[in-house]
Amino acid sequence: MANHLSVFVSSGCYELRDLRASIRDFLKSLGMNPQLSEDSGFPRQSGDKPHVVCLRALAECPLVIGLLERRCGQPIADWSPFIEFNGLRPTQAELRYAIKTNKKLLLYIHESTLAAYSIWSSDQAGYQNLSDAHKPEIGVLELLHELKTNDPAPYYETFSDASDVISSLKKNLVNEIYTSLREQEAKSRNQAEYLMAQILGAAPEIRRRIEAELNPDLSAKLHQLETNLSEVESKLMSTQEASQASLEDLRREKDLLEALRLLLYRNKRRVPS
Repeated sequence: MANHLSVFVSSGCYELRDLRASIRDFLKSLGMNPQLSEDSGFPRQSGDKPHVVCLRALAECPLVIGLLERRCGQPIADWSPFIEFNGLRPTQAELRYAIKTNKKLLLYIHESTLAAYSIWSSDQAGYQNLSDAHKPEIGVLELLHELKTNDPAPYYETFSDASDVISSLKKNLVNEIYTSLREQEAKSRNQAEYLMAQILGAAPEIRRRIEAELNPDLSAKLHQLETNLSEVESKLMSTQEASQASLEDLRREKDLLEALRLLLYRNKRRVPS
């Protein structure tokens, strides 16, 4: 699974075990590598405390799914070597670490927890006196307050059951994959343009050696394109008083020639010499 996208799932383990299992199965169906601390395949390092192992695993995941309902674990006094988290609950430390390290965070808050937060934030003493055994723990509400007042506050969605979370993940993960592909495309394009600039700026003898590996027909076309490009650039420089429409036509022609030249370099290996 080393080549698959690793996704860390952060939440109370026991209360949300069924939801966590549903998310794990869904992520696996997409070919992803879900990281849940209760799974047998969860990476563990001898000598590390379980909560520290979770932070180390989270550090290797570009994407974190956070779930908040009624519980987020008991406070832990010692998080060393992550001493800045001493005294925090596991889910609180994990989400704070995810934000600190700029992970992509998909956060889901149970609708009853959000309703309880509204009561607690307006009357904390009154909330503590409520006799409802199923009300969210104060630690969860404090964590939610921390998230909502963070600058910037992470985007979140509410849920009532597993189907809500899975439905949202389908939408969000498609967007994440699309964004990732666009970023890869832009990176490849920038690298190609950088390489072309290096080639064009190389010493004549180095450039001749590179061109010698090109198909002769491609080399001739490339030189012709560069001549045309030079002419267009000269026109742009000398047409200061031309109409805006003419300038735009010249710029489009220049962009087209540059694109064609880039395409020739990219395909130099595909045409037999």
